[in-house]
Amino acid sequence: MKVLANFRKNVLTSIIGNYLEGRLSTIKQVHKQPISMNSEENKRKRAEYVTALNRYIELGEQIVWIDQTNFNLFCRRTRGRSRVGVRAVQHLPAERGPNVYLIGAISPVGVVTMERRRGSFSSDSANIWITNLLQ
Repeated sequence: MKVLANFRKNVLTSIIGNYLEGRLSTIKQVHKQPISMNSEENKRKRAEYVTALNRYIELGEQIVWIDQTNFNLFCRRTRGRSRVGVRAVQHLPAERGPNVYLIGAISPVGVVTMERRRGSFSSDSANIWITNLLQ
């Protein structure tokens, strides 16, 4: 009654009771987290990596990080406007189109080099790219 009087909201007393007892829950999307993600072994490995990296930095070694990724330029809307009772439709081609692949190297001073292409980097082409980088 006090909630209704003070806030002009009609709330079931069972909801208030569940809230006070910490039993309120909602349906949420499940977040997937691998069991080993923050295991003691992985924490130890991360600490070893940071220690080794700091040692190389103190020795004046040039640190370069290399990574490869891909993206698809074909974008789809997930929401749209339409009149009430009429489905919002987006007409799309049958295929999404080719991915764009990017391989790059960065250092603390910035981008060292990168290359993009349509079609993936095979292990042979990635090895050639790394060999050219090292030269």
